Amino acid sequence: MRLWLFLAALNGLLAVAAGAYGAHWLEVTDSAHRDLFNTGMQYHMWHALALLAVAWLASRPEAAGAQDTPTLCIPVGTHCPELSYSHKLWPVE
Repeated sequence: MRLWLFLAALNGLLAVAAGAYGAHWLEVTDSAHRDLFNTGMQYHMWHALALLAVAWLASRPEAAGAQDTPTLCIPVGTHCPELSYSHKLWPVE
C-alpha cells in the first residue's frame, strides 16, 4: 500500500507542478495548444486520484480485483504526456 500511496502522491505533485508551469511559464500563444495542455493536466490529476484508489484497494486484499490494481497505472504514462506536450509535437493549423 505504501508504494501505491507514494506513487499517487508523486503523480499528484508532478501534475500540480506541470499545471503551474502551464499556467505561468508556458509560452504558447495559440489557445488550442493551451487548451490541449490544460486537458492533459486535468487527466494527469484524475489519474493521480485513481492511484489513490489503487492504494486503497491494495490495502484491502479481500476486495474484488485487488490483484489487478496495477493496471490502473497504465493510462498515466501513455495518455497524459501525449496530451500535455503535443503542442511541441503536432502543430495545430
